[in-house]
Amino acid sequence: MKPRLLMLGYPRLIGSHGFPVSLRTRKAMALLASLAMSNGRGLSRTYLAELLWDERPEPQARQNLRKELSRLRRGLDGAGVDGLAVDGDAIRLSPAALDTDVLDFRRLAASDDIQDIAIAASLYQDDL
Repeated sequence: MKPRLLMLGYPRLIGSHGFPVSLRTRKAMALLASLAMSNGRGLSRTYLAELLWDERPEPQARQNLRKELSRLRRGLDGAGVDGLAVDGDAIRLSPAALDTDVLDFRRLAASDDIQDIAIAASLYQDDL
């Protein structure tokens, strides 16, 4: 089973074993969601630090990002997710690393097929 990130409703990560995996902090989940929604594009450390810790000075925000990246790596390892890459300033998550309900919802809802639209409706649990 492929790991799955559910963000429509209460966010949760379902591991390849089929069980929920704790990322330990809401910031780690927000970091994962941001990376998953970027659809494989690298996001800069500066962007992510400002997104998640806009009230902190940049050095502290970047330090917090390093800590959350470490937590996220451990959680992803436990979920069977392989695809997080840190290349200098760019952080990316391979789109093939996990499925997401939001991206599935968008794809299915844009279809002309009534069955796809019904599946999209069943994915919607609550707001993102």
